[in-house]
This record gives sequence, structure tokens and C-alpha cells, in this order.
Amino acid sequence: MGVWRRRGEAASAGLSAALYEAAKEVFEQVKVTAQRLVELFVEAVARVLAWVDEHRAYLFLMTAAAAGIIALSAALNMWGFV
Repeated sequence: MGVWRRRGEAASAGLSAALYEAAKEVFEQVKVTAQRLVELFVEAVARVLAWVDEHRAYLFLMTAAAAGIIALSAALNMWGFV
């Protein structure tokens, strides 16, 4: 009877070790996936900043034009009150 018990314990220990190895592999895959997502996010932010830097003059002119239109609209509204 002791032989069967030892075999059962050995099989249980083997299964337990296999489960710990599988959990370790899953953890490694999750870690790699998370690292890749962080890399993609950083790359996206870097691309946006590069685009803004490249088009800085255009964005400045568009902002100035929008501010001018808002100021003109406010002036015309005030003129209407007079």
C-alpha cells in the first residue's frame, strides 16, 4: 500500500510542479504583453509630439485665426447692442 501512496504523492507533486510552471509561463506572457502595450503608448505619444512640433507654425496660425474670429464675433455682438 505504501508503494501506491508514494506513486500518488509523486504524481501529485509532478502535477503541482507543472501547474507552477504553467502559471510562470502565463505570467511571463502577460508581462511581455504589458511591456509591449507600454511601448506602443509611448510611441504614439512620441509621434503626436513630433507631429505637433512639425506643424507648430500652422497650429499657431490656426489658433491666432480662431482667436481673431472670436474677437470679431464679440465686437460685432457689442456693436449690435449699441
